[in-house]
Amino acid sequence: MPDRRPILMLIDGPSLVYRGYFALPPLTMSDGTLVNAVFGFLQIVLRGMQDLKPDYAMVSFDVGKPQFRFDAYPEYKAGRPSMPDDLRLQFPIVREIAAMMSIPIRELSGYEADDVIGSLVQHARGAGVDTYIVSGDLDGLQLVNDHVRLLTTRMGVAATVIYDEAKVMERYGLRPDQMLDYKALKGDTSDNIPGVPGVGEKTAVQLLQQFETLDGIYERLDEVKGKLRDRLGEHRESAFMSREVGRIIIDLPVELNLEEGRTGRYDRRAVAQRFRELEFRSLIDRLPPSSIAPTGHDDPERETGGGLQLSPPLPSSPRAQADPSADPGAAIEGVEPRVIGPDGDWGELEAWLAAQGEEVALGWATGEGRPLERQLLGIALAGADGSSWYLPWSDDRALPAWFERDGRPLIGHDLKQLVTLLAMRGVALQGPAIDTLVASYMVNPSLRAQTLDDLAANRFGASLPERPAPGTLDEDAATARRAAGEALTALLVRPLLEKDLVEGGMMNLFTEVEMPLLPVLARMELAGVSIDREALAAMGVAVQHRLAEAARAAPLPRAGAAGHEAHANRLLDGCIGPGGAARQAPGGRSDP
Repeated sequence: MPDRRPILMLIDGPSLVYRGYFALPPLTMSDGTLVNAVFGFLQIVLRGMQDLKPDYAMVSFDVGKPQFRFDAYPEYKAGRPSMPDDLRLQFPIVREIAAMMSIPIRELSGYEADDVIGSLVQHARGAGVDTYIVSGDLDGLQLVNDHVRLLTTRMGVAATVIYDEAKVMERYGLRPDQMLDYKALKGDTSDNIPGVPGVGEKTAVQLLQQFETLDGIYERLDEVKGKLRDRLGEHRESAFMSREVGRIIIDLPVELNLEEGRTGRYDRRAVAQRFRELEFRSLIDRLPPSSIAPTGHDDPERETGGGLQLSPPLPSSPRAQADPSADPGAAIEGVEPRVIGPDGDWGELEAWLAAQGEEVALGWATGEGRPLERQLLGIALAGADGSSWYLPWSDDRALPAWFERDGRPLIGHDLKQLVTLLAMRGVALQGPAIDTLVASYMVNPSLRAQTLDDLAANRFGASLPERPAPGTLDEDAATARRAAGEALTALLVRPLLEKDLVEGGMMNLFTEVEMPLLPVLARMELAGVSIDREALAAMGVAVQHRLAEAARAAPLPRAGAAGHEAHANRLLDGCIGPGGAARQAPGGRSDP
C-alpha cells in the first residue's frame, strides 16, 4: 500500500463567506450583530478539517479588481449587486479567526482567490502534496486531477461533496480538463460570462463528448448540424473570450511555504473563547486539536509533537495541583483526579472527604442515549484545594458514606441529572442543592447556553479537559479528568454566582424556590406520565374520520397561503370544535 501523501487544504475564502451569508438565515449575536457568513465559513472549514485531516491549510481572498478579466470582457460580473454592508463587515472577523487558527492568508492584488489557489495547487504538486480545494462553488473543477480534489457544499452549508476525476465524470460526463470549455460554451450567469447563446448544459456536454475540446468543435464545425452550427459560428468570438475570462490563472508569484501552513499550531483555548464571544458554542467541540500549549500558562508556549496528544495514564496518587484561590483557571485545566480502583483504599477517600468539610462538588460521566437510559460511567469529587477523586461506577460496589448524608450541600452543574441517575440505581442523593446551571440561568437568562465550558472560559479564562473520543487509547483517563474538571469548575464558580444572585436580589428565589424544586422535578421525571395508549389511538382514528368528512364538506380554499390557512382552520374547527383543543396564540405559544 503506498504511503499517504501529505494533504494541503486550500480555502476559497470569498466563496465560503458568500455561501454562508446567502444560504443561512440572518444569525445574529445577542447585541444584534449579524454573523451568519462567519458561521457558515467556519462550519464548512471545520467540516473540512474534520473529514480531510489536512497536514497544511491556507486561505485565499480576492484583492482589488481582476482588471485582466475586465479588459477581456468589460461586462464581467455585470448586474451583480454590490456587497451588502452587513456582509462586508463580516470579512474582518473571518480574517481574524484565520489568523488566530494560524491559517496563513495568501492573496495577490489584482487577482481573485481562485487564481491564487490555482497557482498554489501547481506549487503543491511539485512539492509532492495532495490538495483539497474547499469552496462554495464549482469554479475549481477545472483544477481537479489525480492529486487535486474539490470539496464543496450542497443544499446550504451542512452537506458537502468531494469531486475527484471520477465524481466529475459521474456528474457531468466530462473530464475535469474539459470543464473550462464546458463553461465557455454554456456560460456562467453568476459571473455574467456569456458563452454561446442558446447552448445549455446538455448541448455543451454532447459537443465536448463528441469533439473533446472547444478547439476541436471549431476545427470540425462542419460536422455540427443545423442551427446549432450557425449559432456556434456566429458566436465563436464569445466562446473563446468566455474561456479566457473563466480560466483560472496557475502561474502567479505566490509563496507556498508549507511549514507556515501546518495545522494544529494554534491556541485552541483562545479560539474557543472567541467562538463564545461570537456565540458559536456549537462549533467549539469541532475545533481541531492543538499541538502547542495554550498561552497564559506558567510553561512557555511549546510544541507537543503535532496532532492529537494522548495523555499518559492517570497517576495512582494525585500530583501537585495549582492553587485554585491563586489561579483557578490553571487548577481547572491541570486537574488530575485520583482514580480509586476495585481494590482502592476507601479509607483515604473517606478521610479526604472529612477534611474537605462542605467544600466538595460533584461531576459525573455518562454514556450516550436518552437521559434515563444513559450508562453512568463514574462520579468525580473535587475539593477547594484543587484535589479530586474519580470513582468508576460499579453496581456491585457501594458509595462512600458521604453520599448517604443529608446535611452537607450538593454542589454541581445540572444536579437533577445525577439525582435521577443515582435514584435509578438505588441511591437517594439528599441534601441542600446548589446547582450552578440553574444559578447561571438566573444570573444571565439571555445566554443561549449555560454550559460548564462557558462558565470556565468566561469566569476563569480556562478550558475544561476535552471530552474523550470513543475508542481512544486514554478514554478512561480522559473521562476521569473531564468529570473532575466539571466538579472543580462548579465548586469554584459557586461563590461568584451566589454573589451575582445576591446583588440581583434573587438569592431567596434560588434557595427557597428553585433548589427545593430540584428533587421534586427529579421524582416527576422518574415517575413519568401514564398514557392510555388505547384511548389515544381511538381518538386518533376518530379525528381522522372527522377530518375526512370535513374535507368532503368544506369548500375549496382560496388561492394563496392565506386561503389554505383559512381552509385548514375550518377543517380543524369542524373536527374538534373551536374550543376543543389548545389554539395557537400569537408568538408561537400555545395557550391552555
